Amino acid sequence: MSKAYHATQVENKELIEAHGIYAMATDKMTHSDDQILSQGVFFFCSIDDARDFGVDCCGGEYAIFSAEVDEFVLDPEYDGEAIFAERSFSAEEVEFVESNI
Repeated sequence: MSKAYHATQVENKELIEAHGIYAMATDKMTHSDDQILSQGVFFFCSIDDARDFGVDCCGGEYAIFSAEVDEFVLDPEYDGEAIFAERSFSAEEVEFVESNI
């Protein structure tokens, strides 16, 4: 994988631009038996999937960042459309792509 897309609430935009995306533990419940419990960052493989997630799960107002992601596991909930990287990404490693506001 090369470029992947991280969608987040628009309120996080300035913080990510200044400090990057921190690896966090997820507490989301999935429909899969293979729930990811480690710390890391979720990304989508396409910008369209990131936009859909932004609309559905970020309160409708989202910001999307991209990063080069080389080491990852597939997110079992999204059936190959999303990945999980077990590390943080510095501000230098991420690039703002778009916001819908």
